[in-house]
Amino acid sequence: MNEPTAEHAFPDTQRERDQQLALAAQAGDRDAFASLVRYYEPRLRRFLRPHVGRRSHDVDDLVQEAFLRAWRNLARYDERWAFSTWLFTIATRLVIDRRRRRDPVDWPAAWEQATAAHATTTAADDGPLHRLIDHEQSQRLWHKAAQLLTREPFTMLWLFYAEQLSVAEVAHAVGRTRTNVKVQLHRARQRLKQGLADPSVHHAPTAAAKSNGRPHSGDHPCLHPAPIV
Repeated sequence: MNEPTAEHAFPDTQRERDQQLALAAQAGDRDAFASLVRYYEPRLRRFLRPHVGRRSHDVDDLVQEAFLRAWRNLARYDERWAFSTWLFTIATRLVIDRRRRRDPVDWPAAWEQATAAHATTTAADDGPLHRLIDHEQSQRLWHKAAQLLTREPFTMLWLFYAEQLSVAEVAHAVGRTRTNVKVQLHRARQRLKQGLADPSVHHAPTAAAKSNGRPHSGDHPCLHPAPIV
């Protein structure tokens, strides 16, 4: 994982495609919205699954509600933002609302269940061996992140690296400032580097300990330092 930069975002072609479909859907084109649903449903499901633990039906409910809210509020979609940013903002707010109403989920255990389910459904389609190895390495990395990070920095890390939202887009999705997102991404990355280098580090830090740990000198091939801009 590289350090975040302000311009880290979806490829222009994907962003432009999404915007064209979203604007067509605004004009009443249901087929255009259906195309967005087909593309984003598995991504949204993968994002939401760790937040609900074993309750698989809750994932279905959250995914359905996210798309329903998107459809009902298409008139409010602002093309200055990527459609993905708008959709994941809706999904993030649904997760926050859900946590306020439900019992807390065992975060690392929920992520382990989510990645196991995702691996089961995707492994057969991954093709060549090198792609399977990359997939397994990625799963281990994200599982370690879920062990080491609390929910909000993990969510930021996921939106930035897995969904390729920019810092500004992540900030919009989670309701934080850009500066806060940059700081939390930097701390999360350093915490993950430390955990990968030191197997004895297993759990997310407490509030008192979050700012006290120094990164281990070890590194991981997925974690290359670069300046935050």
